[in-house]
Amino acid sequence: MTPEIKTERLLLRSFTPEDAPRLVELVSAWDVARMTSRIPHPYSPELAATWIANHESGRTAGTDYPLAITSGGQIIGCTGLHRAPGKDWGLAGDILEIGYWIGVPYWGRGYASEAAGAMIAWGFGQLNQTVLGAGHFADNPASRRILEKLGFTPAGQRRMTSAARGTDVDCPLLLLTRDTWHAKSGIK
Repeated sequence: MTPEIKTERLLLRSFTPEDAPRLVELVSAWDVARMTSRIPHPYSPELAATWIANHESGRTAGTDYPLAITSGGQIIGCTGLHRAPGKDWGLAGDILEIGYWIGVPYWGRGYASEAAGAMIAWGFGQLNQTVLGAGHFADNPASRRILEKLGFTPAGQRRMTSAARGTDVDCPLLLLTRDTWHAKSGIK
């Protein structure tokens, strides 16, 4: 299942091999990479190509659903859902965790909220999830504000490795139920 999701200002679509140079350009910014768990710094073209090449197998396995966030035909960031152990949130079984990043030139325009909101709606609708998880590094209050605006509520904390920083970082965890999302968004 390869979604293409349109919002008011954005198109969320699958990455293609041709997207690798733009991906490298955006995630090579220290201020982007350091706020993610899995993006190393520096980030090479080879890493981008390998990551993109593995997307189809992740979608097929139901473990990863990464999408390019585009505006005006240009990639400005990434969002996606990733299968993670629910025990980190105090839940049995696995959970889908939402993640996102926006390239520095596009910060402060509401793109992260818009893209994450569309990804949440897709996860609850198309993937029939009943709960989604999220986390953010403690020194990233902007991400927390986005998650709270979307209806996520606190669900604990853990230490999480940041590949870019090369160390573990405090990571508050949040949860969003489908019922809360529907009530907040007005979707029945």
